[in-house]
Amino acid sequence: MGSELDLIKTARLAKAKLNQLSTGVEEEKFIAGVGGFDQRYTKASVHKVFPDLTRAVVDNTVAAMEADGYSFQRRGKVSKDNALASYALSIEDVIKIYEYRNAEKFRDRGYDAVVTFLANLKGGASKTVSGVSLAQGLRTAPDLVPYDLRILVIDLDPQGSATMFMNHKLALERVDTTTAQAMMNQLTREEILDEFVFDTTVPGVKLMPASMEDAFIAAEWAACCKEAEIPDNQIFTALYDRVISKIKKDFDFIFVDTGPHIDPFLLNSLSAADIWLTPTPPDPVDLDSTLKFLNRLPSLHKMIQKSGGNIRTLAHAGFMTKFQQNKRDNKDARKHIKAVLPAMLDKSLPKSDVFSRCGETYDTVVTMQPRNYAGGAETLVKAKQAVNDLAVSFFEYAESIIEEQ
Repeated sequence: MGSELDLIKTARLAKAKLNQLSTGVEEEKFIAGVGGFDQRYTKASVHKVFPDLTRAVVDNTVAAMEADGYSFQRRGKVSKDNALASYALSIEDVIKIYEYRNAEKFRDRGYDAVVTFLANLKGGASKTVSGVSLAQGLRTAPDLVPYDLRILVIDLDPQGSATMFMNHKLALERVDTTTAQAMMNQLTREEILDEFVFDTTVPGVKLMPASMEDAFIAAEWAACCKEAEIPDNQIFTALYDRVISKIKKDFDFIFVDTGPHIDPFLLNSLSAADIWLTPTPPDPVDLDSTLKFLNRLPSLHKMIQKSGGNIRTLAHAGFMTKFQQNKRDNKDARKHIKAVLPAMLDKSLPKSDVFSRCGETYDTVVTMQPRNYAGGAETLVKAKQAVNDLAVSFFEYAESIIEEQ
C-alpha cells in the first residue's frame, strides 16, 4: 500500500510540475508579446524574399485585393496625416497574393498526400526535430510558399515529442483523440478531421497528437486489434487503412513520427509511407546504429508481409543531421550512408545547440523569432535557412518521385 501511495503522489507532483513549467513558459511569452509563428514582411520586402514577384506586381496586386475587400494586416498606429500604418504581411497574406494571381498550388496537380516516415531507431538522431522542422519548413520556406502546401504531422510516439513542439498544451493532459485511438476506431473523414486533427503554432501545419497512454495500446496491440475488429491481415496497415486513406486528399504532405523501437506503430508507419526518410548523425555510434537499423529493414518487411499486409513505399532517402561540413569525419560518414541508401538529400541539418535551446520554450527554429532568442540571432537565422534549404531539397526529391509514378 505504501509503495502504491508513493507512486500516486509522485504522479500527482509530476503533473503539477509539468503545469508549472508550462505556465512559466507561457507567461514569459506573454510578457515578450509572442506566441506561435509570427513572421512578418513589409510590402516593400515581399518581392525580395519570395519568388516570381516584382515590386510593381506586389503593389498592384495588394491594391487590387484591397479594392476587392481583402484586409491586409498592418503594424503600428495611424500617422498624424491619417496615413495608414505600415504593412505587416504574414505568410498567409503572401499565399493569398499568389492565389489572387492564379499561381499553381501543389494540390492542383491532383496528387494525394505524400506520406513520409522518419525511419531510424537510433535515439538522439534528431528524428522528431527533423520531422517537425521539415513539416514547418515546407509551409514557410519562401521558395515553397507559392504552393500553399497543406501539412500534417502524425505523432505515434507515446513520448509525444512532436506533439510538444507543435502544440505543447496537448502534451500536458491526457488526450483521448490521438492517432493511436483513431486507428482503433472506424471513423469517417469528417470525424478524423474534426476530432483528431489539431491546429499548431504554424498556420497550415496540422497535428494528430500522441499521448503516453498510447504506449498501452502498442503493448497490447493484438488484443486491441481484436477488440477493434481489425482483421489479422490489417494489423500492420491500420494506420493507412483507417486513417491516412480517408484524409490523403486533404493534405499535400503527411509526416509520421514514431518512437525509437520496433513495435506495431513502427510497422504501421513503414507500411503506410510513400517515402522512408532516414536522418543520420555522423557520430560513429549513431552511424553504426543507423546501419544496423537499415540492415533490419528486410526482416521488418517480412513481418508486415507475413501478416498479410503490404508496403506502399516508393522510395527511400537519407540526409545528415548534426552535420559539420568542415569536418572530414562528417563528410566520410555521409559517404558511407550514401553508399548504402538509394538516395541522399543534398542538404543537411547542422550541428547546433540552437535546436535544443529553442525546444526549452516549446519552440522550433522556425517558430522562434530572433528578437526573442536568448542566444545569438545570427546562429538562429542560419539554422532557419538550413531548415528552409532542407525543406526545398526534400520537396524537390519527393516531387521527382511522385511524378515518375
